[in-house]
Amino acid sequence: MPIHPFQALRNRDYRYLWLAHVGTGMTLWMDLVVRGWLVWQLTSDPFLLGVVSLFQAIPFLLLGVPAGIAADRFDKKQVLMVAQGTTLALHFALGTLIVTGAVQLWQVFLTALLEGVAQTFIQPSRISLIPMLVKPEEVVNATGLSGAGNNTTRIVGPSIAGALAGIVGVAPVYYIMAAIFVFVMFATAMLKVPRMETRGQPAPALENLREGFRYIRGDRVILALLGVTMIPMVFGMPYTTLLPVFADTVFGIGAAGLGLLTSASGIGSVIGAVGIASSGNFKRKGLLLISGAFAFGVFLVVFSFSQWLPLSLVLLMLVGMSATSYNTLSTALFLTITPGEFRGRVMSVFLMDRGLVPLGSVLLGATAAQWNAPVAIGLTGGICAFLALATALYIPSVRRLE
Repeated sequence: MPIHPFQALRNRDYRYLWLAHVGTGMTLWMDLVVRGWLVWQLTSDPFLLGVVSLFQAIPFLLLGVPAGIAADRFDKKQVLMVAQGTTLALHFALGTLIVTGAVQLWQVFLTALLEGVAQTFIQPSRISLIPMLVKPEEVVNATGLSGAGNNTTRIVGPSIAGALAGIVGVAPVYYIMAAIFVFVMFATAMLKVPRMETRGQPAPALENLREGFRYIRGDRVILALLGVTMIPMVFGMPYTTLLPVFADTVFGIGAAGLGLLTSASGIGSVIGAVGIASSGNFKRKGLLLISGAFAFGVFLVVFSFSQWLPLSLVLLMLVGMSATSYNTLSTALFLTITPGEFRGRVMSVFLMDRGLVPLGSVLLGATAAQWNAPVAIGLTGGICAFLALATALYIPSVRRLE
């Protein structure tokens, strides 16, 4: 049954969590622009632009599971406060290094790595808080609103950062991001989180790790959900890294056109997130999730064949819409079918795809170098569509999820 698109925001504590999430997302997208520009100013080396992004992604792969253990073992609000405070300090420190003229490349890479560590701990704690702050029937709406907030900052953040960097320079942008994190920490501090019941003394961390993997390995539905959501993220979502090739060699529209292609996908993502948020606690979520993953792959395949810009922009909107739809639904399903004591660990494994995406980008780039960008996009889209179809046929319990 459809509900008000902003239903979950009527909950005081979720509203504060959402504001903190949007503030964090804004700084992440701003940092993506200004850190890359800073590396370019220091080195004029395009290879290092990819390396600095890899430094931010590596912690998701290496520390994702420990971050999930922390989310399940400790007070989630305190984990958020510590990680957010660390990020604030990193932004302020890097801004100061730039202002004083003392900044060096290794400092840019080190702060990127440490910021990645902080984000690795923020994500599972934040997401696993959602079912604790809203009613069960509002979980889908809440995850949809989180996705809408993130994708809105994905459109707005880079534009603001680029404009500010051009007007006032890179250092003031880092101070602005630090100021945003003051607001983020204030919103987090205002949270009143229900206390979860604990069963005796907490087990040692290593046992928590084993227990989490035993749970995931023993639940076929959880395993299938991880596959149908993580594999498209790793093999499909890196399509954005090849958009410059399409802008230049396929459409001949240059850098301005590249922004148009990127924005089309972002707009579709916002539409998809708002659509899911407005749908309420509907039935057959699993079927819609698989349909979204299948559509994502199919739209990528069709986009790879298109040489007409208006059609390609529409297809990229549909790609963004379907990708956000199945990611939002998968998050909601993980949160609703996973027991509270395992949520942090399950979500941390789910979020490890953030660390694997750079690997997918490398594979996609190698495929494009061997053949061409349209062939690479078409192949990865086909893989994503095939995986979704195979899941629907051979693991029917996923498509029956309510």
